[in-house]
Amino acid sequence: MSNFYYIGVLKPMKFKYLSVVILIFLCSLCIFAQDAAETPAEPGEATTAIEAPAPDTPEAVAPVESAETPAETPATEVAPAETTEAPTEAPAEAPQEETAPTQSIVAIDFVGNENINNEALNNAISSKVGDTFDVAKIQQDINAIAAMGVFSAITYKKEDRAGGVAVIFDLIENPRISKIVVVNCDPLKEEDILGILQTKEGLLFNENTIRSDFRAIRELYAEQGYLAYVTEDADIDPDTGVLTIPILVYKVGVITVSGNKKTKEYVILREMQLKPGDYYNVITLRNKDYPRIYDLGFFETINDPEPEEGEEGTININIPVVEKNTGSFNVGIGYSSSKKLVGTIRVSDTNFMGTGKGVSVLWEQGTRYGFKGKGSWEVSYNDPWIDSHNTNMGIQVYNKLVYRFTNSSFGGSALSNDVNYGERHQGSQISFTRPFGKEKQSSLSLGFKFDNVETNPNYLYEDEMWRIIQNGKVIAATLGFDNDTRDLKLNPKTGTYKSISAQVGKIDGSEYVPSEFDKTYYKAPFDGTFWKSVAEFRYYHALRKKNEQELMSAKDMRPSIAIRFRGGIGGGELPFFEQFFVGGTDTLRGYDDDRFWGKYLAQGSFEYRHPIFDYLTLVGFVDLGDAWGNEKFLKFKDLEQTKNFKLHVGYGIGGRFNTPIGAMRLDWGFGDEGNKLHFSMGHSF
Repeated sequence: MSNFYYIGVLKPMKFKYLSVVILIFLCSLCIFAQDAAETPAEPGEATTAIEAPAPDTPEAVAPVESAETPAETPATEVAPAETTEAPTEAPAEAPQEETAPTQSIVAIDFVGNENINNEALNNAISSKVGDTFDVAKIQQDINAIAAMGVFSAITYKKEDRAGGVAVIFDLIENPRISKIVVVNCDPLKEEDILGILQTKEGLLFNENTIRSDFRAIRELYAEQGYLAYVTEDADIDPDTGVLTIPILVYKVGVITVSGNKKTKEYVILREMQLKPGDYYNVITLRNKDYPRIYDLGFFETINDPEPEEGEEGTININIPVVEKNTGSFNVGIGYSSSKKLVGTIRVSDTNFMGTGKGVSVLWEQGTRYGFKGKGSWEVSYNDPWIDSHNTNMGIQVYNKLVYRFTNSSFGGSALSNDVNYGERHQGSQISFTRPFGKEKQSSLSLGFKFDNVETNPNYLYEDEMWRIIQNGKVIAATLGFDNDTRDLKLNPKTGTYKSISAQVGKIDGSEYVPSEFDKTYYKAPFDGTFWKSVAEFRYYHALRKKNEQELMSAKDMRPSIAIRFRGGIGGGELPFFEQFFVGGTDTLRGYDDDRFWGKYLAQGSFEYRHPIFDYLTLVGFVDLGDAWGNEKFLKFKDLEQTKNFKLHVGYGIGGRFNTPIGAMRLDWGFGDEGNKLHFSMGHSF
């Protein structure tokens, strides 16, 4: 019942009226006490309403520990205790305050609990029969019952009974869940959400459990890179028991780039898998989009993305970049074993006018006489986006000398000081490559080649060189497929690369055959079709996981291993210059360039790569393989070929140096024919 406390304020008055005032006040108290005794007991002293669970919000990133949900027990019917009318306690006299007499709890009853039995409720509260009635402690009991999470409203009332008071808790249980409906759960499926919920159909709605489920939903999305939360509209219908769980999954709003002074913004954004309107995914951004931007080769650094909340339900992304120089003009003089003193002019830009297109012009002139001229030139153009499907087009036009059988970048010819076999190639190539698949990890390519090859007939008189001297016009088409899951193409640490290609061509040419006279030869037709097929597999594995500093950086300092296997087969009228070659910088280190050749190819490489500084990586390597099956054996000095496979092994150490003009490579290889130094650009694979 309710207690009312009146506190009077006595103003100063003459003493002769004081007795009259006291008499009137005492009479009023008697009348009030009599009326209160005839009035039924009022509802309990304290009432606590249990609020609906607070909605999961995007700001609530850190998980919140919740009280354990008590196990549900079989329902027990509890009859409400009878209410005994008792006189209302008299208020304390004013102005003098007196302590109210203590009362013992003689009974604790629960009303309205149809599914939660009294034992579970008694275990939840701290008040017990025999304790002294304490309003503050009763409020704690209400909080404890509320913490069970299964009641929507809790009140109590106190009844005077023989020997003390009875405390009666009036409870309203949450409804039983008849159905769970998940709204707007894309890109995940509803069954994925329902599968992680502790809340199940047929159980009482539990506020503690549902809060835990809301966190689990948010964490499920986060594990897959999404940002999501359950909105404040989550609710259960008390009449039908249908629990509705609406989810807000953030989408990409506006994507911007900062720091790109030369590169057009669209050149960067078109490489990204994430587009405005897509579901925001930090894993896609970090593991897919950033590597693709790095692989453009236009940037020194790409800093961490700067996401910020945009319009309702969207995340705006800013990508800060630091550009590097992509254009170069090089004039140089060097020495080559094949060409002697060499002058070179190269003008190139891999990001021409900031459009992402690549152009290059190369002119090279050696002092050693080359067949049909000493010089070579080559013009190339590359457009990675000739359409909206990321179709790449590459074009080359050339007139160049190709020297074979040089022992290294720093040595002489493997033939002799006076003989240096070379081929004059004049022609053009064009290729198209289109990626496909959701993440564009696979691609199809189609290429065409028009090549006119001529060889100096003076080589005929060098022992058995006539066996490989051929001329001819080649027209060939190549169809290829590859699948690339490498994290970074320029400096891969994880992933694989798989490719297979088939080429069909036609040769319209001639070859030399000996006549009946010594050291005389004549031309014989060499016409027909030929074909080649090549398969390759590469595997990359980092020896530890990335740390936070390496997560978004191309300067990955993790040691790693790299493995490559290649195999090829050819047939038909396959000219010498179209056969497979093994040996040298990119295939079999420790041996002369193009040392072994034939219609069949088998080659493998293993490298251990250990970064020392961000500009230096040490490498240990082992190469093995062979090219064989040439019917026209050449036995000139040390260039003898074999008809059958013969394993050749090369091994050594090297360094990779990051320079302003790109990654440079220096390898020192050892083989069964000696040791060689090899110089080139970039990784060997």
